[in-house]
Amino acid sequence: MEELISIVIPVYNVELYLSECLSSVKEQTYTNLDIIIVNDGSTDNSLEICQEFKKQDSRVTIVSQKNAGLSAARNAGIEIAKGRYITFLDSDDFISSDYIAYLYTMLTETDSDIAVCQREEVDENSQKIDQKTRRSAPMKVISGGENLMKTFLSENDIDTVAWGKLYATTLFSDVRYPVGKFHEDVYTTYQLIAKSKKLVVGFERNYFYRNRQQSISRSLFSLKHLDAIEAAKERAEFISKNYPSLLSIANASIIYATNMCVLRIAESSQLVISNVDDMLHDFQCNYRTYEKDFLRSNSSLQAKAFSLIAFCNVKLAIKLWNMIKKG
Repeated sequence: MEELISIVIPVYNVELYLSECLSSVKEQTYTNLDIIIVNDGSTDNSLEICQEFKKQDSRVTIVSQKNAGLSAARNAGIEIAKGRYITFLDSDDFISSDYIAYLYTMLTETDSDIAVCQREEVDENSQKIDQKTRRSAPMKVISGGENLMKTFLSENDIDTVAWGKLYATTLFSDVRYPVGKFHEDVYTTYQLIAKSKKLVVGFERNYFYRNRQQSISRSLFSLKHLDAIEAAKERAEFISKNYPSLLSIANASIIYATNMCVLRIAESSQLVISNVDDMLHDFQCNYRTYEKDFLRSNSSLQAKAFSLIAFCNVKLAIKLWNMIKKG
């Protein structure tokens, strides 16, 4: 008999994409599902769409709460999840019909705690953005605490995001997403990796990630993006205590997050922040502290070149980037 799997879907004002998302869940070839929809205070027709979906599928549970953000919505789903395994689906994305079956088969065949698949990026019209040939490779099994964490930190096959993975629900016994934070996965996924004895990576692209222009991850700079740096520093502190040989890799991610913030500032035509000089000073300190680790990382030459300029002078890096963008 198929084991029960919980799928948690946070919903907030996504009426344009929600039906496609929910249809992809209904069409799963793996049918023993505990479908949890968390309506996070939607003000559009999202709740009505969810309620209509529930009428058609008895496996659905709807939880409604005041708007508290993605972390709070995921946490609400985790709290009532009944499945032995759990996965997350963002409500503007969708999944292939064998998404659950694929992850479940890999996880159970290898006795892993987490199974991972790859993403396919689509635009707002659900059209593929990347037309490159799909990578064909056998699944990869990683075991052993330090080896697993090293793979997670240094390779691209295991993304930080919550979705695109099937987890043993027990991993969340004492782990929750940080409420009120953006880049919430950076605060959380490494903790789940650390609790895992084995992880399996598959290379089929069974999760369809919608690249929306208005999403927080694509927007110009806001103070919310500083959470990525904070999360990277928390992760580095954890690595320092538990996997000291991997500290250089963890420190490099602090510069990666700082680079992203500086680049967003450079591309923001109007930046109104009262303490901007203090913030740029903090960025400068990051470069001065962690630059050597970043230069030893597997980041691109362009990213390393930009970080070297910022190491010398963050404001100069911003000016030079503006000049390059203007042509």
